Amino acid sequence: MSFDEVAQRMLHGLAAVVGLVSRPAPSVAVVGTGWSGLYAIKYLREEGLNVVAFERERTSGGIWGLAEAQHVSASSSKTYLHASDYSFDSDDDFPTAAEVQEHLRGYAAHHGLAESIQYGTRVDHAAFDSAKRKWRLSVSTAAGSGSEALEVDKLVLTQGLCGTPMVPTDLAAQFAAAGVPHMHMADFRKDALPEWAQRGAKHACLVIGGGESATDIAASLADRSQSARVVLSLRTGRWFLPKMKPPLGAIPADLASRRTFTLMSSPPFQRLFDSYLRQHLGVGGHGFTPWAPSPRVSSWSCFLNKRSDAVVEHARRGRIIPAGAVSAVTRHPDGGANVHFEKLPAPVHIGGVVFATGFKRCPELASAAGLDNPSHSLHHTFPANDAEAYGTVAYIGAARPNLGSIPSLAEYSSAWVSRVFSGHVQLPSIDRARVAIRQQHDERLAAFPEDGAKLATLVHTARYADRILKQLGFRSVLSGLPPIDLLRIYGPVDGTRAWWTLLTAPWSARELDVLLRPGSSGRQTLEDIRSDNRIRKTRDPDVFLKRLLSSQLKPPQLQLSTPRAALHAANKATKWLVTVAQMGALLFYRPPAAPAVSSLVVIGTVLSAFLSKALKALFKQARPSGAALSDPGMPSSHALASSFAAAAWALHFRTVSCTLLLGLSATLVCALRVLTGYHTLGQVSVGATLGGTLAAVWMALGTSLMATVPPKGLPWIAAVAFIFVAISPAAQPTGRAGPTAQPSGVS
Repeated sequence: MSFDEVAQRMLHGLAAVVGLVSRPAPSVAVVGTGWSGLYAIKYLREEGLNVVAFERERTSGGIWGLAEAQHVSASSSKTYLHASDYSFDSDDDFPTAAEVQEHLRGYAAHHGLAESIQYGTRVDHAAFDSAKRKWRLSVSTAAGSGSEALEVDKLVLTQGLCGTPMVPTDLAAQFAAAGVPHMHMADFRKDALPEWAQRGAKHACLVIGGGESATDIAASLADRSQSARVVLSLRTGRWFLPKMKPPLGAIPADLASRRTFTLMSSPPFQRLFDSYLRQHLGVGGHGFTPWAPSPRVSSWSCFLNKRSDAVVEHARRGRIIPAGAVSAVTRHPDGGANVHFEKLPAPVHIGGVVFATGFKRCPELASAAGLDNPSHSLHHTFPANDAEAYGTVAYIGAARPNLGSIPSLAEYSSAWVSRVFSGHVQLPSIDRARVAIRQQHDERLAAFPEDGAKLATLVHTARYADRILKQLGFRSVLSGLPPIDLLRIYGPVDGTRAWWTLLTAPWSARELDVLLRPGSSGRQTLEDIRSDNRIRKTRDPDVFLKRLLSSQLKPPQLQLSTPRAALHAANKATKWLVTVAQMGALLFYRPPAAPAVSSLVVIGTVLSAFLSKALKALFKQARPSGAALSDPGMPSSHALASSFAAAAWALHFRTVSCTLLLGLSATLVCALRVLTGYHTLGQVSVGATLGGTLAAVWMALGTSLMATVPPKGLPWIAAVAFIFVAISPAAQPTGRAGPTAQPSGVS
């Protein structure tokens, strides 16, 4: 190499360092152009990257092409479907699949995305070349004109659900052996019912699944089929949410602000909300025991079914039979099969089955490339099992919210991936990423005790958005609140107003436009959010938080029409009598010799209530047959807490009259629990004995401690703790036995 060549290379290197010669932009391949793929293309192009997208179909839209053929509507309301800088234009709160397709075509045209898409083209294979630090792709056309090799710097996989039906093979085999026809929801058409759904009332139709598609299909069969009976079988219980917010039904029920998301992350508020749903809608938000969720699953710790209105109404009228999982299938002599279900006393004669069990993901390309699944990737986006490929490949659209929409979270991850690929944002080291992946796995299982294992990318919307925003450099004072960076971006006054708007208005991906594009469209988007929020308040002026708290703080009405009703009314009233007595003692009884004794007793009572909850989960002994609640009954929470309080106060006063009065009060509470059928005598006896014993130990230890170190803040701690338990007690019922539609004419 000559001196001139060496000098020229040195000059070019120096120029590259100082930016005098620009390096070519990285090339990126995007696989799939559904909703997530279009977001990926748009954000990658904004970062100046060279993008080529491959779509095996002739049009974009992904799974929504199938949805359009089935004439279905979005399960999430329109607010969650807005792009950050392109609003969803529809007169309906829940747009149809045809409107979704029209929206996606408009979005692609608005941003000129079609020029980056190769339609009718499939990526057959992908492999990372660690020497070149490039991805080698094998691409073929649908016309079968052969394959082509291609090299790119980065790879984005946005395929999501492939449209390949997911059917439980063992259950399908049982129905096939019994001669029962079955189909997947992908083949179901509302306007062309299967032949077995038109046979009249001889056979019942069975729908298996717990998602929105299952409830839509069951309701459609109940509406259109000549058969009067449809069985909806949920393999695991589920919480249902009405489509429209009660009581007015004027706005979608799934609308939630960051303020609501933050409150719902608090376990006491979750219990309060669940109690409200049980009180007004019944167990599980629907009122049917066969569909009741597990006692350990709250409405916030599962994937919510947001299409309950029609199916619940049909179930109340007896046209839909609520059932648990299928337990046995036997051939029926008249054709079809006798199907036994959990939580249903008798088998049902079934003539045909619809499996509303979802679709498989598209793991083939990722698996062949040796990549971890999205569930084992950083924020379900960056796989970290291959150290060489880390940061060069990403999933978009894998995160699945329990309330919200997949596209809204896909836009957040698109913004993150594009900035990582352009070099404007740095990924954490691979070691830190692997630690974070293990933590997100554990957090998912803790947040979603049952669904977290089955839905491996299930997330809470605001929490996921916050984690992506953190990767983009934004910071919040508290998780769930809008980024405090708004004060820097918009100034102290406008920034504070923007922060309050994003806190109190229904959450949507338009938040990204406010944060990322303050100098262009961000301010107008803020005004659009405020305008939509004013319209929402006009449509439904009801303040849900006020309604929620007032419903829990209102003492029960006493219905004394019969002796049994009087017993139940007295049982309900004990909670409020104990609450008033304890709060009165806490506020007004402070003897000089032991000024904090009231606080000591109240805190001990609260702790005993939580202890009883833990013991119930440990012993798992059922309540008496026919009890109004479905959670375990050993020991009785009321018996334990009332006996604790009575014994503690008796040990403090040490007089015969007080001891007798307190003992009789506790005995009355225990007796009411047995007489009203909530507990057995044994469960109440164990609770009372345990409560008295714990009170003796607690008062001895507490009195000794306060004699040396008087805790000044103890009354405030006691008051707050007791109020929380009063409005959402640890012993709160975890299941109310709702009406169960009994099948008519079962075999």
